[in-house]
Amino acid sequence: MTLRKKISLLLSLLVGVAMSVTGVSYLRFLESSLERSVTAGLKQVCISTSYQSDV
Repeated sequence: MTLRKKISLLLSLLVGVAMSVTGVSYLRFLESSLERSVTAGLKQVCISTSYQSDV
């Protein structure tokens, strides 16, 4: 294997690992954002339902 092929393989592997790590961290960020959004919406529904049942 020539030096050029070794360097190309190493760089492509490095780029693949970097993209994988970035993708996984972005998916975790989106998951937590969605969870916070849904939780906030459910909290508002519970508050309004509680208020309507008290009136």
